[in-house]
Amino acid sequence: MLKSFIKMSQEDYFPFTTDVIKNFNRIDFPNNITIIIGENGSGKSTLLELIAAKVSLPRISNDSAYKDYHLERSKTAAKNFSIVGTKSNGFFF
Repeated sequence: MLKSFIKMSQEDYFPFTTDVIKNFNRIDFPNNITIIIGENGSGKSTLLELIAAKVSLPRISNDSAYKDYHLERSKTAAKNFSIVGTKSNGFFF
């Protein structure tokens, strides 16, 4: 279970400029289920992509031409974050 997601850097480029990412240093997940809400464009999906990239979750997509390059930006940025907890089996879509 993921326990904490910790930002290790304060960069000034995407995804660090999204509201969700720039306004936290650590997010704790004390429960098995977490609901993330916010305005359009605030960074909710970006946060989830970063977490998925950091724990190497496979992505599924309806797009038959899907390639891993869709998450390359998140994979690169994920190096600036740390995870506390163990990776569970799962996928990202």
